[in-house]
Amino acid sequence: MCINYNITQLLRKTSNDLQNKITDPVEMKSICENLRSIYDYCIKDIGNKFLKKINYFPYTDFSKSENEDVFLKKELFKKAKGTKNSKGIPYRLIDLKNDYKLIYNLICSIQSFNGDSWLYTLFMITNHLKHEELLNIFDIKIGNIYIKDTNFVHIGKTYKVKTKNGDCCVAKDNDIIITNNMSPNQVLEQLNPELIGNSMIYVGDGAISFKDEIIDINMFLQKCYQNTNEFITELYKLF
Repeated sequence: MCINYNITQLLRKTSNDLQNKITDPVEMKSICENLRSIYDYCIKDIGNKFLKKINYFPYTDFSKSENEDVFLKKELFKKAKGTKNSKGIPYRLIDLKNDYKLIYNLICSIQSFNGDSWLYTLFMITNHLKHEELLNIFDIKIGNIYIKDTNFVHIGKTYKVKTKNGDCCVAKDNDIIITNNMSPNQVLEQLNPELIGNSMIYVGDGAISFKDEIIDINMFLQKCYQNTNEFITELYKLF
């Protein structure tokens, strides 16, 4: 079976959108919703091909530390037949595992209990953007560090951070160059811990604050796109 045309179009659109730095919350919302829609379309195809009525694409609730045992008990579909009042028969993930194990294993491979909660985070961010509010995108945040404008950041009373040739430059006794591909730990190694205390440093092209976590939104969406593209490619090989 060829990949669903709608999914192909959404993957192409997402790839194009991610060619540029995401700085607009509305644009971020659009990308998140497009990625989420891909999972809605593919689970519908799974239902049409193998099962009956589809309710949702299953995912692990990372906030509750759900493991595979909990995941297996989740209801996925209803084999609803007959009248409109028929409640149908619950179809759970354990049934999917027993009847279509390769598809079940593929769905499990992107769940939080495998050590990475990107899918759960994507779904939660999308729900928040759709039903609650847009999220501001900022450049750098470190404890008591806050953005002043696009080119200047105050870090307490000790440091100043400013853009310099596309990178971030930290002025202490000497200039310390921080490039966008450095990890926070690589940056911290260059700074005086007696001056910054226990503050955490964020370095990236753009970030959001979501559920007390700082997320580099450009890196995160790139990761979601890559993982989704790989998942879809493997999924439709099984049809």
